[in-house]
Amino acid sequence: MGIAALVVDSFGARRDRGTEFIDRILNITETMMLADAYAGLGFLAARPEIDPRRVVLTGFSYGAMATMYALYAQVADKLAPPRQRFAGHVAFYGPCIARFEDSRTTGAPLLMLIGGKDEIVDQQRCAEAAADLRAGGSQVETIVYPDAVHQWDGAFAARPIGRNLSGCSFVVERDGTIRDRNTGLAMTGPFMRKIILGLCTLGAGPYPIARNDKVRAQATADYGRFLAGIFGMPPPPATQ
Repeated sequence: MGIAALVVDSFGARRDRGTEFIDRILNITETMMLADAYAGLGFLAARPEIDPRRVVLTGFSYGAMATMYALYAQVADKLAPPRQRFAGHVAFYGPCIARFEDSRTTGAPLLMLIGGKDEIVDQQRCAEAAADLRAGGSQVETIVYPDAVHQWDGAFAARPIGRNLSGCSFVVERDGTIRDRNTGLAMTGPFMRKIILGLCTLGAGPYPIARNDKVRAQATADYGRFLAGIFGMPPPPATQ
């Protein structure tokens, strides 16, 4: 079909920082994933067979948070290769935990795919994030699959995992400071990250995941439609 895929495994590349759920959340940050994503864009842009103006960033769960954050101009201006931006962003069941004071985006569209019974994804907060991104200059489409829980495209039957992060709520300030909206504390380093995440998940239990082949097929079709719209249109001009 003339389409290439680059898979970036931010967790696998940092096994020394953690392999279990809690260690990963504490020690492998969203900023690391954002750096990986934009490094991947730079890698693809240097390849002669790739059109760097038609690269779509896709993330799943924790990676989907990074996918949404990568759309903000504040992030892209810091981490993106010179004159390169993603042509689109797709977030599969991404928790909507952080909002940005500066809502300006790169202008690329976003597709948000959400499970209606996903306990770690707050639909109201995702709607607020989508409104922010629209105000910042991007088209945002949200699709909710009513019967889906988290990780509907995974390999596992229904089971509880991890710790529910839906009680966490952050704001990214204009100077880049990440602040906990519950306590007002700033996430100034690894120690404060552990404190803040510990407080916002205090008493939180696991959340359910379950493969759902019907939802998986529908989400794949919706994803394909989004990609076809981007890859089929004339490429946008290079960012100045």
